[in-house]
Amino acid sequence: CPEIPANVTNLSECFGGCKSLTTAPDIPANVTNLSACFAWCSKLEGVKINRNYAGCNFTDTFNQCGALKDGGIKVPSSQLQTYKNNADGMKTTAAKFSGF
Repeated sequence: CPEIPANVTNLSECFGGCKSLTTAPDIPANVTNLSACFAWCSKLEGVKINRNYAGCNFTDTFNQCGALKDGGIKVPSSQLQTYKNNADGMKTTAAKFSGF
């Protein structure tokens, strides 16, 4: 996947409905909106999110992402529990998160 430019802050519905996406590009730290970004990406297995949880809209980010692997959503280790605590709003489960 190509890199997401560092100046991009809004990825709302960016990849939504992409049926062939298996691995997403790394999400930069300055992104503030991931609302439904990967919704309906039925083959998505994993992604690395390089930002803290606070200050970003994560509503329905992983809605209908049935292929996500346990530990497939990589987030900063210091934020891992916060992401897990908010998994429902992202439409995924706590088991899908792992720290880096």
